[in-house]
Amino acid sequence: QYQVMGEKSTRKALVYCLEPMPATYKALKKAAVRSGYEEKGLRVRQCAVNNYDAGYAYFRNATTQAGAEKEGLGSCSKESAECEPVKTTRLDLLLEEEGL
Repeated sequence: QYQVMGEKSTRKALVYCLEPMPATYKALKKAAVRSGYEEKGLRVRQCAVNNYDAGYAYFRNATTQAGAEKEGLGSCSKESAECEPVKTTRLDLLLEEEGL
């Protein structure tokens, strides 16, 4: 339920948080669960959105500090042990996967 301009609605809303960085994703997911917002409709997904068919992009793994986006996409390659693949998808495919 949400409230707009003093009126309470009984409609339920879904909010999606799409985060590719592994450490930042884990911190966001943990916060969503701990705060109770996940059960209220906050969906935290680890993925990167692009305009191509699904694939992978490489981001620094969970040993990188959460929020260190400057250490992300440009600093990784498939060959690096410090990097891990993260699913990439188009927004329309993601919505289809979610049944929306």
